[in-house]
Amino acid sequence: MPTVPTYECGGREAHRHEHPAATQPTTHALSLAWALTAALTLTACSQSSSGTPTPTQGTTAETTTTSAKTSTSNTASATPITDIDPCTLLNPDERAQLGNLGEGERKDLLGALGCDWGAGASHHVTIDLNDKLGIQDLRDPGGTSVDLTVNGRKARKIPGNKQAGTTGMCEFGLEIGPSARALIIVVSSDTEQSCQIADQAAQIFEPKLPKS
Repeated sequence: MPTVPTYECGGREAHRHEHPAATQPTTHALSLAWALTAALTLTACSQSSSGTPTPTQGTTAETTTTSAKTSTSNTASATPITDIDPCTLLNPDERAQLGNLGEGERKDLLGALGCDWGAGASHHVTIDLNDKLGIQDLRDPGGTSVDLTVNGRKARKIPGNKQAGTTGMCEFGLEIGPSARALIIVVSSDTEQSCQIADQAAQIFEPKLPKS
């Protein structure tokens, strides 16, 4: 399995590369999948704010109580995702349904929780759990995205295309909250095949995900 390089905060388009042809090794396709995941996650860099916060006037007890409430709220909002091991989201029968996928390999990236399953030289399925970005943050430079629902949950599917340099890939985002999502990435030699697998994967993953 290829190692995903470490990226600094910056423009995401620089990390998109043309998808390799079907005759090239699948390891290159997997590298593309994780390069795209890294690029998507990098958008979190733009959400940080600058400046030094100034506390409002009040007693020490009030300040402490407010801080405690904020800390509790932040912990509660992070728990639904941080408590999940993404590699446990597919059992052996489900891996077989998605094209005889092998055992999952943990692939956490820039604070997001991820797992990748491969089916030899055929295709790879990746899931990325992110509690900083929602499905509305998914970039679609090729204009191929489709908004839909899966069992009542908001979702966005983005088939790969030449303009975006993602031919053979299909992304499927499932909403977990306004700023949280599960992103399924399928890579094969054919975009239509990848999206068919992504559709199946979304049906399997969706009931196992928390809702805000």
